[in-house]
Amino acid sequence: MKSAKYIILYGGIFFLFAVGTVLSQTKQSMNSEEIMDITDLDGDDRIDVKEYHHRITDVYFFLDTDKDGKLTVVEILRSMPHLDSDQIGNADVDGDNIVTIYEFRYVLYKDFEAMDTNQDGSLDKQEMKAVVE
Repeated sequence: MKSAKYIILYGGIFFLFAVGTVLSQTKQSMNSEEIMDITDLDGDDRIDVKEYHHRITDVYFFLDTDKDGKLTVVEILRSMPHLDSDQIGNADVDGDNIVTIYEFRYVLYKDFEAMDTNQDGSLDKQEMKAVVE
């Protein structure tokens, strides 16, 4: 059985990578190649830890709709309605009903290794395709 952290990661991963430059477009869905294009900042066809960190930080601030520097369950569910509050609550490490950027990064950053199936320190096109599909 997957932990709730994995459920949040895999349930929201498509949204997390697709957010960002997509906001300026009307298109809501992206394939793995398009996600690679906007996340792979140095153009080497790999998403390294630094690029992944950059993307999840961008997503955090996008989700923070009231721009107060913290995420509430309401803000997260507004963009990812398929998650339930229990799943989101598991990302709230200290149980204060607020997901800070540190908690958000912790949950998603920690699972980078799980997505990096060949354990080379980066996500290649094949690994990204597996995550998205």
